[in-house]
Amino acid sequence: MSLPIQEIPPNLLEPGYWRRRRQALRTRIKTHLDAGLHGLRHTFLTEAGEYTDPSTLQYASGHDTISTARLPQAG
Repeated sequence: MSLPIQEIPPNLLEPGYWRRRRQALRTRIKTHLDAGLHGLRHTFLTEAGEYTDPSTLQYASGHDTISTARLPQAG
């Protein structure tokens, strides 16, 4: 018994298709253009920095050295 292979609709592969879809969705739900996973990562690490030590943040962020991570300044 073989499973049917579904063809990928041609428009899904055309250049810029996903970029246009993402932009249309952002416009529809009115998100800020800078919103995204990278911003979420920075927010998480900044908030976590208030509750943990720099070496844990280094590990969580995947940085090889502590100097790569920009840690929040105490103040």
